[in-house]
Amino acid sequence: MLSKRFISGFLMCSVASLAGIILSQEYLLKDDHLSFLLISFAYFIASCVLVHIFAKRASKSDNKYSFSRVTLLNTFSKLVVLMLLVVVYRLTFPEKSIDFVWPFLGCYILFTIFETRFLMKLAKS
Repeated sequence: MLSKRFISGFLMCSVASLAGIILSQEYLLKDDHLSFLLISFAYFIASCVLVHIFAKRASKSDNKYSFSRVTLLNTFSKLVVLMLLVVVYRLTFPEKSIDFVWPFLGCYILFTIFETRFLMKLAKS
């Protein structure tokens, strides 16, 4: 079900993101944010795989709007979930520094670029 191109790009993106999380936790962050960053990393992985599966199905659907719906729903749900993650974490641990946002944003940007490139290629086919 998952194509070779998707898996190879997904693995490269995941390894780069995980390396960025671990390196930033080790050398840049003042407080321990590793659990939050790993939970957000797991969300990025799960959402990326689910979007790939649903977008593949939608691209083969007879309904010409289903692919657009999948991409819009992905964008909206990802924005809401990620904002909730950051806000809840920040409210739960107000004593910790806010510097966890930088590796979090780095992961978000990496996975968003990967998803966008893959969805654009899928939309063309």
